[in-house]
Amino acid sequence: FAATSVAYAPAPMMQQAQPYDDMSQAESAQMQPAALPAGGRPLAKIKFDRENVEYEQPLYIAVNEALERYPASRFDLVAVHPSAGNAAEVAIESTRARRNAERVLRTLTQMGVPSENIDLSYEQSDAASSNEVHLFLK
Repeated sequence: FAATSVAYAPAPMMQQAQPYDDMSQAESAQMQPAALPAGGRPLAKIKFDRENVEYEQPLYIAVNEALERYPASRFDLVAVHPSAGNAAEVAIESTRARRNAERVLRTLTQMGVPSENIDLSYEQSDAASSNEVHLFLK
């Protein structure tokens, strides 16, 4: 029988994370709107549609596999939020998505990925029904 390797992490599900206020305004301001990488499929997709879903292990597996294959890897971390709703609802979801992405960023740096190898951005999506964080390999 043949062993299989993980090419990408399964899409773990997660809901609204608790706010993390320890990120500096300068770090938070570095998040800029950006289109999803052209034609790219996320290495990992974390849906924040319920509470307390553990995403760390699948994320670790996906990142570890990528770094084994491509040791000088850089990553795009994209906070995705739904565009449905009125302006206030969209603003709230945008803030939640950013906080979720900041949480995933901290997880990645705790795993040993240098922060300078991770570009953080955000995107509004008509297709998203909840906040998501997508991780792309550059």
